[in-house]
Amino acid sequence: QLTQAIQAVQSGSLSYRKAAHQYGFSVSVLQRAMRQGEHEQALCHVYTSPDT
Repeated sequence: QLTQAIQAVQSGSLSYRKAAHQYGFSVSVLQRAMRQGEHEQALCHVYTSPDT
């Protein structure tokens, strides 16, 4: 459910405040999860990108 809220914010369909209200999370939790998610995505990108 948290991932749904994050995806909604990332896609621009909801603001942090609206997503937090709709999914029942606090804004700070959403923002922290977003940062962690971006961090993980960046790591995944590093490890999965082919050698140039």
